[in-house]
Amino acid sequence: MINTAFAKPPTKNRHHDEMRMFISKLDLSEEQSAQIKAIKAASKEQIKALKGEREEGSKEELESLFTAPTFDEQAFLDLQSKKSEKMNQAALIMAKAKHATYQVLTEEQKQKYAQLKQQHRAKRQEKMANKKNKQANTKSNN
Repeated sequence: MINTAFAKPPTKNRHHDEMRMFISKLDLSEEQSAQIKAIKAASKEQIKALKGEREEGSKEELESLFTAPTFDEQAFLDLQSKKSEKMNQAALIMAKAKHATYQVLTEEQKQKYAQLKQQHRAKRQEKMANKKNKQANTKSNN
């Protein structure tokens, strides 16, 4: 069994990192690993294509809004709407990839994935509670 599908170090996207962290602990078969790599590569290409669709003059348009004698609120909102739409499309691509990755797992691996995720959440909640307690103690001492 190999675990190379998500062997890279964590990135800034925490949810993607969680999945990578959990998947790497599930003793994937070579076939599963290959399937997950293909899913990851396809979603990466889709997002790359989406980023490539950016309008060439969007930065210039934005700058012209800032330097114009009067601010065109509607033009700004239109630019932001386009940007938001692309972000939503990228989020959809990532969600579909996560779903497809999960579907590659066996029932036992899905159970272990759920267990690992629950343990991670409990650990994170404990950490947050400790942080709040520490902050409360610091405030009460002042």
